[in-house]
Amino acid sequence: MRFLLLIPLLMATGAATADSRSDRDALSRALAGRTAGAPVECIDQHLADGPQVIDPQTLIYRQGRGRLWVNTLPEACTGLRFNAVPIVQIFGGRMCRNDQFTPVAPGAIPGGTCRLGKFTPWDRPKR
Repeated sequence: MRFLLLIPLLMATGAATADSRSDRDALSRALAGRTAGAPVECIDQHLADGPQVIDPQTLIYRQGRGRLWVNTLPEACTGLRFNAVPIVQIFGGRMCRNDQFTPVAPGAIPGGTCRLGKFTPWDRPKR
């Protein structure tokens, strides 16, 4: 009986490992050939498209064709999955560190409130 209870646990652990590997791969592909700049507290929401959810603790916003803004949340956000849309509470037209958001996925109950981290710019090298 104990063996039967252990099988789902092992399967879940294997799935989490595979998911984290694909998350790292997606982030690596997005940042390939780019260089990180100094993190900033806020970005102008009107200049950034997105976000792309990488994993429960990482978002990418795109600015034009060149710059990516990677936001690493201070803690993992329950409910933040690839198909979730973070609904950010923005004050003053800028998204800033510690602004709160709620992840909303199609057909799911909205998750809890989460916080944004600092925004790290990733740019392609100048030619």
